[in-house]
Amino acid sequence: CWFNKKEVDFIRASVRRKTHGTRVWRATAATVFATVTGLGAYGWVKQQQATGTITEARGFTDDLMFDVIGKLRGIDKTETVRAAVVERVGALSKTLSQVGGAQRDPSTEFWTHIHQGDADLDRKQFDAARERYRQAQGIANNMLQDPNWLRNLSYSHGKLGELALMEDANKPADFAAARQSYHKALEIDQRLVRLMEGSKKQGMDLLLHDVFVSHYRLGDLERREAQAITSEQGADRAKQHRLEARRAYEQALGIAERLTNEAADKAQARRGLVNTLIELGNVAYDLADEPKHPEGLHAHERFAAAVASAERWSEDVLRDDSMQAVLGTTYGRLAFLKSGTGRIDEARSAVNRALAIVEPPAAPGPKEPDPKDTERKLERLATYKTLGVIEGQAGDLPAARRATEKALQIARRELDTRPDDADWQHELVAALVQIGDLELQAQRVQAARTAFMQARKAARSDEDRQLASKRIASLPRAHKRK
Repeated sequence: CWFNKKEVDFIRASVRRKTHGTRVWRATAATVFATVTGLGAYGWVKQQQATGTITEARGFTDDLMFDVIGKLRGIDKTETVRAAVVERVGALSKTLSQVGGAQRDPSTEFWTHIHQGDADLDRKQFDAARERYRQAQGIANNMLQDPNWLRNLSYSHGKLGELALMEDANKPADFAAARQSYHKALEIDQRLVRLMEGSKKQGMDLLLHDVFVSHYRLGDLERREAQAITSEQGADRAKQHRLEARRAYEQALGIAERLTNEAADKAQARRGLVNTLIELGNVAYDLADEPKHPEGLHAHERFAAAVASAERWSEDVLRDDSMQAVLGTTYGRLAFLKSGTGRIDEARSAVNRALAIVEPPAAPGPKEPDPKDTERKLERLATYKTLGVIEGQAGDLPAARRATEKALQIARRELDTRPDDADWQHELVAALVQIGDLELQAQRVQAARTAFMQARKAARSDEDRQLASKRIASLPRAHKRK
């Protein structure tokens, strides 16, 4: 048979986008729970050994492996606890294989290495994680006389690809290695689908989902590599990567459309389809020179299809916190594209939908730490800047100024606590330039000059400094200097 239900549930959870934050008190509770569970396990297994019920004992280790560890993965600040539980489960499994002539359990060994690799990855111990994933891959390779192990092998390739894309100050992303691992996983996934095609075996939708994930992450890889190319000389290379990303996402979209009709878990399939439409829109958005460019029109089409699908399947899609965040950004981009083609009322409606998502009403009580707070603030800032552009095009300059000043306030507040952050410095400059543009539109040239001068003073990168300087140079001669 294919993976058991616990493995299936764990894998499905591992490929979902987890962009929502987690409460700290839950992490504390999970620490206590996991520690108590781990300590109690030895005594329980010894009791089962005494009665010879090895199968029941292995069932208990499965509960620890998939239920407990799977839940801990979604909770912040549990990396150390999760690693300890995995080590304990591995030890329990090894002990069980030595009792009463019981056979070795390669499945538990495989997943122990995978979980240990995940824990190492969370702690940025990249070499240790690589060794764990390769050990898991070795177990899978040795078990291929059983075709059910092909899926484990694909999973290990995917984990090595994920590892290759991880980066920090000492480790750049290795796009070539990740691409190789992801293609190997895709080849196996497609082979399994061909083996199952036309049969009525359960699990076909899960195998199709694997193929969907393989195409989708190849699209993500290509788009991310395109974004990493910053030089003008690399513009053609970046474009090629974006075109490759489009091809991968289109393959994923075809499978997502099939899964929305055939899969047992239609909610997951629908979220996958909406996400893929959004990524196709993002690729076209990146390729467009301006909203009226053919790629801009294509981006508009994809984004509009994504939000329409999300609204039609709101019960399945909008209840997911991570999807809410993605849709907030999508509504903002859709608003910008609509404004660029003169559809101001539609643009205003879209940006208001974005604001409803990125700036919900404040919850009562003290605010708890949120690991995604910076990302959400950047989305909020971008949405207010878009609103400022739309109101400026509509001729409502006071409303445009109010929206852009909100974006400026967000950037200034963040720079008060992180003055050397390059992203927030860029956003500050961009907001000041936009304020200056609005002042020029209102024919307040001196106020525009003040905003542009502030932008140049705040600039830390050559690109931002040049942007502000060009604006100053474009002013009427009497206002260039004082």
